[in-house]
Amino acid sequence: MSTESKTNDYKYIMHCVIMFSIMALFRFLPAPGTVTEYGMAVAGVFLGLVYGWSFIGLLWPSLLAILMIATTGYGSVTAILTAMFTNSTVLMMLIGCLAFGAVAQTGAGDWLFSKIMGNKAVKKNPMLLVSVILFAWWVGMLAGLNWFLYFAVLPLMADMLLKCGYERGEKFSYYLLAGCMMSCCVGMAVFPFYSWGLMMTGTIMATTGSMVSYGGYMAIMFIFSAVIIAGYPFIMKIVGCDFSKIANANIEEIFPVKNELNVEQKLALFSVAAFIILVVVITVFGNKISFLGSINLLYGVAGLMLAVWAFVVAVKVNGKPLMNMKKAAEDFSWDMLILIAVALFVSNLLTNEATGISGWLAGLLAPILNNMDGVVFLILLAILTTILTNIANNMAICFIMLNLVAVLYNNGFDINLTAASAIIALTSSYVSFLMPGSSLPGALLCACPALTPGSCFKNTIVLAIILTVVLMAVIIPYVLIFG
Repeated sequence: MSTESKTNDYKYIMHCVIMFSIMALFRFLPAPGTVTEYGMAVAGVFLGLVYGWSFIGLLWPSLLAILMIATTGYGSVTAILTAMFTNSTVLMMLIGCLAFGAVAQTGAGDWLFSKIMGNKAVKKNPMLLVSVILFAWWVGMLAGLNWFLYFAVLPLMADMLLKCGYERGEKFSYYLLAGCMMSCCVGMAVFPFYSWGLMMTGTIMATTGSMVSYGGYMAIMFIFSAVIIAGYPFIMKIVGCDFSKIANANIEEIFPVKNELNVEQKLALFSVAAFIILVVVITVFGNKISFLGSINLLYGVAGLMLAVWAFVVAVKVNGKPLMNMKKAAEDFSWDMLILIAVALFVSNLLTNEATGISGWLAGLLAPILNNMDGVVFLILLAILTTILTNIANNMAICFIMLNLVAVLYNNGFDINLTAASAIIALTSSYVSFLMPGSSLPGALLCACPALTPGSCFKNTIVLAIILTVVLMAVIIPYVLIFG
């Protein structure tokens, strides 16, 4: 064995010892404020996970975390596994990846990318391609297609980047894929009467008894969306992304496909098109047409994905199913499934009321945010929410910040609730990619085959700073004009 191999083995063992020590010993430190002993134990497992994901890998630290959570007082390993794999997000990921697998297996995905990448406008201006892709993700989220984008389109794009010659973790790959996730998150927050935006404005209005301006909220969101989608390629240029590989890619070599689709590819694309149409129709008309409402209630997105899965394994062409389940199981990223299941589970535990961490955090932040100028308060609100959602579960941090705003407002602090709602809606989601447990998009990026956890950690910090500056450039003029 070479000296370098021995050194690497030694480093690996040391990292494993440090990870285990953090998980096992952190709980014995004095608990601050309202944090309970149980909270300290859970926090130790979380911090050990972060260390393990950073220096060791994704699967082994995730498996160790399951065993260590059982020592915190939560319950048995069986109870932990049951909670992890009955999570709707984890189940949707499993079904979604398999449901849309036929697009890749039949080569339909390669055919689509060969047409997109071979387009003269794209070859001439790859920066335009980036904006078009981001806009497509933004619109896709508005149409309720986030699960399709996450589990069908993201893997295809990752494969495309690798085929174009980008190495794992290259800056261009990170910024393009993170930009897609960001566009999806922004699209989710655009309307104050739908999805993430409704949760923000509804909570603020319910806890303060005051109205949020829907017109002002949407104006902020649409201006920010337009600025980001149009300007994002220039951000990529500024941070040093290399557009040359995608611009100079030999499409015929990378995607050696025929001009015409074969029967299998047509059927695979038909299954996806049918899914998209049904999701959009049910989303738009489900509340107006009882039949569609019943379908949504009984099946929902998970049921429709299950129907696509059934279709691609039931339909045969030349005696073979559209999707070979054995090959699908071999290609499936099982370590990513475990990662997401563990990350979401531990993050939810971390901010559970029993840990006392949320109460301690709220008590810590309230004095900092109180007695500030309105604009300075909003800037600090954006910075704090961005930081915290990259460390802990974004949903939990979102509600902590919403409640903090409500408490301060109800005690006479002058806050523009419309601007505060928009800030929390965006900063709690659009770039919460630093840790796999921060959000589902963060977990998907960290486990993406075109990226590395290290590239996600390093580049997310830069992207978060840039997006916060852009957001403030939109928010501050609004507050100065409308008060």
